[in-house]
This record gives sequence, C-alpha cells and structure tokens, in this order.
Amino acid sequence: MSNRLGHVMLISLVSPVFGQGALEDLALRLRSVDDVTRTPVSRAKATLSGGTLAEPVLAYSADDGSIKFMGIPAGQYRLAVEKPGYFGLTAGQRGSRPLRVELTAGQPADLGDVVLTRFRRLRGKVNWSNGDVADGAMVEALGVRGGRLVSLRDSLTRTQSDSQGEFKFESLPPGRYVIVASKLNMASSDVKPLVALPAYFPAAEVSASIDLRTTAEYSGVNVILEETKGSNMEAVVEESSVAAPGVPVMVGVMARGPVAQPFAGVQTEVGKPFRLTGIPPGDYHLLVGSPTAPIRVFYPLSVGLGEITRVRIPVVPVEPLVVTVTAEPEAAKRANEADSGKAPVPEPLRNVVIQLDSQRFQLIGMSRGQTNERGEARIEGLAPGETYDLNVGVPAGTYIQKVRQGGQDLTERKLEVRQGAGPIEILLGRNGGTVEGRVQSAKGRPAPGFAVLVPASRSAIHRYRSAAVPSDGVFRFEAVAPGSYKVYALERNNEDSYLEPGYLEKQGEGVTVEVRSGAVVPVLPRLLALKE
Repeated sequence: MSNRLGHVMLISLVSPVFGQGALEDLALRLRSVDDVTRTPVSRAKATLSGGTLAEPVLAYSADDGSIKFMGIPAGQYRLAVEKPGYFGLTAGQRGSRPLRVELTAGQPADLGDVVLTRFRRLRGKVNWSNGDVADGAMVEALGVRGGRLVSLRDSLTRTQSDSQGEFKFESLPPGRYVIVASKLNMASSDVKPLVALPAYFPAAEVSASIDLRTTAEYSGVNVILEETKGSNMEAVVEESSVAAPGVPVMVGVMARGPVAQPFAGVQTEVGKPFRLTGIPPGDYHLLVGSPTAPIRVFYPLSVGLGEITRVRIPVVPVEPLVVTVTAEPEAAKRANEADSGKAPVPEPLRNVVIQLDSQRFQLIGMSRGQTNERGEARIEGLAPGETYDLNVGVPAGTYIQKVRQGGQDLTERKLEVRQGAGPIEILLGRNGGTVEGRVQSAKGRPAPGFAVLVPASRSAIHRYRSAAVPSDGVFRFEAVAPGSYKVYALERNNEDSYLEPGYLEKQGEGVTVEVRSGAVVPVLPRLLALKE
C-alpha cells in the first residue's frame, strides 16, 4: 500500500484535470534527493500546474525518490517539490520556488535530480562563568555574507534561552554561523541585575564559524557569559534647533563588536532626565533617535566603575548626504547630438532609490532616499562621519558608469561613502552589453544552478552580476558595463561567498568574456559544467 501511494498519485477523480485539447502521451520524470546526504527523499509532494491543466496535478516521490507525471499535454508548466523539514526547490531560501518546465510533443522530459535543501538546526546552552544557568539570555545566529559576519535580521535567527539555559534554531538555511548571546538590561530602576556583554561561540570571527553548508545539525554550542552588576547612568537629551522639548526619543547603548549589539535602552523625551542601569564597564556606541523628529545621533561611550551622572547628550543638526543621479541620453538623442557635433549631455533621472547601509550598525543603520525630478536625493538621519555601503537601484537597461564623492573616483572599488565627505555624483550608462549562456551538468544536460559574472577589478562589487538559473540552464545578464569579466557556474548561491577573495578560483577556471557596448556575448555552454 505504501509503495503504491509513494510512487505517484494523480488527482483526477472527480473533475477533468486537463483543459481543452487532446491528451498526449508525454511523461515528466524527476528524482528528489537530500542536499546533505545526496540520498533519495521519499514522500516529497510534487505539484505540476499551469499549461493546459485546469487543476494542479499532485504526485508523491517513491522510496527511490522518483516522481512521475504521465499523460501530460505539451506546454509550459510550473513544478514545485516540497516536504516538511525542507526548504523546497531553491536551496537556502525560505519556501519553495517553482521550476519552469516545458514539455514538447514526442519528447519525454527527465529533469534528473531535484535537490531539496534540509532545514539546518543549531542547539546549545548559555551559562554564567560560575556554571549557573543563564536563562532569558538573548541569543542570535549571525550569518556570513561576502566574507563578514552579519545580522540576518530574521526572527528565525533570534531567540532566548529557556529556564535551563537552552536554546535552539530549527529552520536555518545552509550557511556558516556564529552564535552571540548577552544578558540585556532594559530597566530604568535602581536595581542592578546580573548582566553580561555579548559573548560569541566559537569566536567573533568568520574563520571560526560553525559550517552548516554540508552538515544539517550542530548541537555543541556552549556560550559562557561573564557576569557583572554594571553601573548606572543618569543623562538628559539636550534641547536644540532640531530637538524641541518634549519630543519623544529612544536612547540606546550598543556593545561594540563585529555586529554592534543592542545592550540597554530607554524611551524618554528631549529635556527629561532618564536613567540607564546595569551597564558593565567597557566601550559602547550611544545612539539617540526619534520616531517623530529628524533626530539620529551616534556617540562613542566609555563606561567605567561607579555611577555616571549629569551626562548631557547634544543633538546637533547633521547635514543630509546629497546624491545626484544622471544618465547618458537615449540612443536616438545621442545619435542626433553626434550628428550636430555636440557632446552628449547627461540627463537627470528621477525615482532612483538610493540606500546606505552602515557597516557597524547593521540592525538600525539603513537609510534611503529617492531622486526627484532634478535627479537629486537627500539622505537624512546619517551618523556624523560614519561609513556606509552605497546601493543604487539602477533602472532597467542601465549600469553604473561612474561614481564620485567629493572629487574622488570610487568607480573601480567597493562603493563605500562617508557622511561629511561631500556630495555623491552617479552617472549611469545606457549602452551596456549582454552576456548569455546555458549551464550544463557534467553529463551535458541542462542544469539549474547559480551563475555569477565577475569583473576583472574584484573590488568593484557593484559590477558583479548573479542570477539563479532555472532547470533549462539558461541565464542572461543585460546592461553590463563594458570591460573584462569571468563567468562562473555554481550549484547554489552559498551565502554570497563569491564575494570572498579566492572562493571562485576554487570552483573552477571560469570563462573569460569581453563585454562591449551594445554587443551580445555568448558563453559556450560546455565550459560551464557542474560536477555530478
């Protein structure tokens, strides 16, 4: 009974499954496998929809992982495969992303292995240094992106230790992780509870991270907190031209580290004294923000032993960072200007989204703006002198041709900008090239995966292009800045590891391409071969 149910089940008992048209004897076959063990996954549910189907068709994988759909009309379909405890078709992503499947008359389709990515699990315990259980500790699983530790800003990567000091993460995507735990104090009374600065396991370094890319579980996490009673701080946010009396503000203290961690905080008002309690000796970031006024300031804070009194926090106006975005004229206009002997004049672009991400304050340090009809965006709420990663939502058909701040050319490097270093000028090009190709398996069959286009100047991260590759293996990168590149094919996007020095070279030689303005560059498909 179980074998018959596990082999295939077509839902067509009451109403007809197919729409108008003759039923053709076409078959669709695939095999579901586990991404860790590479063994078959039984009882995985496959759903075929679209095309000429009036209703979705369901099938379940057999003990050998095989899934078969028989008697399917020719056409284009969506295929989803899922099972509890797995992410589905797209590795490392929450939820299942359907594959596109095309069935051609007289040509049975065999998709080969469809990899289901298993939930990764991390479990451990938090103790005080004297061996006592640390219940109620805040615990976060920091991820690795582009070679550095980052907060994933996800409820699934944050939890608290229970009454036994234990914690668990049950549905992490594949990746590398570092666990950080701390005992916070958000009280404003004179009581001095035991608190602790963030402690890391195994260590606050990418090289020491727990690798869950090829392993599904890790249960040996043991975080030790150093207990302290901390100090109290009495302070007031001063009135200023941007901070009127009575304006609500949030004052927070963040512990320094690879990812600044919130440690203590209080809601108060401008001009009203407040107290923060239980702050251990150490170096911190002090921040003040308001939900109703343009107040956002950051200051360094050093805490020693004993009471801290009469601290006055100034709120000074911070000049917005002005970003101007222009683009080359459209092709027809460029041609007219060339015929008349005029040099092309860049045109302002409106509705371009500019985002700045703080490298230190990942949890709260994102600011954005949008260009107006003059191509200008004014980014408010930045910390004085802080360095940010610049991200530009380039419109379709354009690419970043040049970036300057305060007269300094940033184009061939990582786009790091600084508040107070002058306005930013961005020029977008319109006549980029196209790189296209097909990923194949070692056996010469089209294969899903992940394609990466890498510029010769590896530090110019804004010129990297990447895309998830569907089951037909086809990828296409448009509006690529002219220059030298390499194309790599990977099985999946492994936490943006392609940004790390030396990572891609370990995956293979890659294919060198020269991109020219307006030209299409085909990539020979057999040179992008995934291992089987």
